[in-house]
Amino acid sequence: MRKQTLVSHIYWIRTYAEVNSAFKSNHSYHRELLFRVLRSRTALTIVGLTLIIIGIAVILFGQNSDTPSVEASTVKQKYYTSIEVENGDTLWSLAEEYGERYHDHDVFIKEVRSINKLEGDHITAGASLLIPVYR
Repeated sequence: MRKQTLVSHIYWIRTYAEVNSAFKSNHSYHRELLFRVLRSRTALTIVGLTLIIIGIAVILFGQNSDTPSVEASTVKQKYYTSIEVENGDTLWSLAEEYGERYHDHDVFIKEVRSINKLEGDHITAGASLLIPVYR
């Protein structure tokens, strides 16, 4: 009996019935071939699933939406400066004046509220606030 190569047998073992019959077979060659095919398919499946999981993780966690969108070529460092709130100032007006490097004024306002431990959006004239400034 002539021995056939593994590549020619990959196409032979396709269905569960064929795999089952090969496994129950008394021929040691068919069993060895079956285990080779199953091992190679398992290894390829594991590698494929790993790559898919890594790709999904990169897509989901690669970009944080709360991170300010700032051009790296123009910004060297982030500094904080203290300003005095004037009559009529709001967090939104401060975001329009100082938050031009942020992709969204809400992100700037959230950061200012966090830095200054503000619970709401109300600020009082004469109060001092720390705000982020990029230079």
